[in-house]
Amino acid sequence: EVVKFFLERGKHVYSEKPLADNYPQGKALIALAREKNLYLAGAPCTMLGPTARTIQRELDKNIIGKPRLVYAEIDDGPVDLMRCEQWKSKSGTPWPVENEFEVGCTQEHAGYYIAWMLRFFGPAERVVAFSKCLKPEKLSYKVSTPDFSVGIIYFKSGVVARLTNSIYAPHNHRFTIVGDKGSLGTDNCFHTYAPVYHEDFNPLNLRTYGHPFSKIPGMKTALRIAGARKKRLKLVEKVPLRYRKIKQVIDFGIGIDEMATAIQEGRPAKLSGDFLLHINEIIFALHHAGTGGDIVELESGF
Repeated sequence: EVVKFFLERGKHVYSEKPLADNYPQGKALIALAREKNLYLAGAPCTMLGPTARTIQRELDKNIIGKPRLVYAEIDDGPVDLMRCEQWKSKSGTPWPVENEFEVGCTQEHAGYYIAWMLRFFGPAERVVAFSKCLKPEKLSYKVSTPDFSVGIIYFKSGVVARLTNSIYAPHNHRFTIVGDKGSLGTDNCFHTYAPVYHEDFNPLNLRTYGHPFSKIPGMKTALRIAGARKKRLKLVEKVPLRYRKIKQVIDFGIGIDEMATAIQEGRPAKLSGDFLLHINEIIFALHHAGTGGDIVELESGF
């Protein structure tokens, strides 16, 4: 309703995520923006940050060869046991506990890594998914919204990705791209300056991986120097000192700035409405799959 209100009044809009509550609503907003010749862009914008740009740089350098597989996890742990009802922002605003549980972790979080994958590998064509509410009773609330989802995303480029979302399993935000020559990834989609790691599939690495002697003190360092094990790569931007010891840092203004620049330059925004609609269609496929599972042939693209 908010996005539609401003589009109807001739205003460009940058939207929070998700763009709409369902796919038909999203399509209608895109059509309205196009009819009015207006920009419609939106979150999540972390794909514009240094971590995602560093991964893109390394993919462009062919550091891992041809990408074929992605493992992505956005598990936030048992949130209802973390005193989340006491969480407050710096401004003192309470975390909207009931709303978060009702919307669900898939609709809230899946878009972060989906946006990255769409940037790296292009449009997707199919989603095979499963979702379930594992724990209906959370604090004083009873919900049926899935608190766990897992899906396989097939990209037109040939890459296959497995994406897991939950607020039940232990905290895990790993993102790993596997190619013919190695792997590339990070461990935090909610930090603009999260470290990026590369692991080469060289003979030394493959022969010693998981070997008991690799646990000997000092051996990991020696193997890393010799070219085995994960190596931390230099980011495209230096991490500001004030962000180095903080768990979560997102530059929420970077997407708005990019849209404003696109308007000035007369080019499409990188987080365009069509791009957001494609993200949303994948999210809805994951979220609504249910315990019987679902196979969704995607309609949208960008």
